[in-house]
Amino acid sequence: MDRSNCGIIYFASGKDHIKGANVSAKSVRSKLTGIPIAIFTDGNGKEFLDENLFDKIITSTSGSGHKVERIESLVNSPFEKTLFLDTDTEMLEPVDELFKLLDNFDLAVAHAPKRLGKLQASIGLECFPECNTGVLLFKKNEKTSDFFFSWIKTYNEFRDEGITINDQPSFRKALYDSFVRFYILPPEYNLRTVFPYFAGTMPVKIIHGKGISMERAKRNINKSHKVRSGKLNNGFWINKIYELIYRYF
Repeated sequence: MDRSNCGIIYFASGKDHIKGANVSAKSVRSKLTGIPIAIFTDGNGKEFLDENLFDKIITSTSGSGHKVERIESLVNSPFEKTLFLDTDTEMLEPVDELFKLLDNFDLAVAHAPKRLGKLQASIGLECFPECNTGVLLFKKNEKTSDFFFSWIKTYNEFRDEGITINDQPSFRKALYDSFVRFYILPPEYNLRTVFPYFAGTMPVKIIHGKGISMERAKRNINKSHKVRSGKLNNGFWINKIYELIYRYF
């Protein structure tokens, strides 16, 4: 596969997200050698950035707010084929095949494991649920660019009307109205560790969560490639202690 036009991007603002991006990028470096990594940041917490992990550090100056600047980073990706990762993701296995998927599709994303009932009816299609935007694969073309700008417009409308400040409902609406050729990734490419999970008979490639649930997933999720299901997020106080350790040390 030609890797010359492929890359990973992050958007991070603040100490915690910057430190999370460092951890995530380190996991990518261990699994995808030779793939460039770029990070977009508004400068907040930039002193915590491990510059050795990133090939490009791009400072956002639009001042349009964290959520919108995150979407703007997709529009401004320096790569033709891009895998966007949230800062609370880690890569457990190589994912070269994702970039090949973009030979046939414009965009790929996994379903969100949780269904937000009252927002699902906003376009009257409960069968078209939200996607989780923390792992987002796309290629640069006019259709995806138009989609991202539509997403920004819809997000601003939902926020200004007091509907929600979450960016996934607006993603759902913009995707439904778009002309992008999209594909739904299986949960093994975005396994949300903080929710009950299901994984099939293939390795889990990307985990996405926080606290002790991430450590449990790293230790155990790929010990077997049989059909797996369960909860990784048991233990409220253990999770809280782990989050405090991660935040301050």
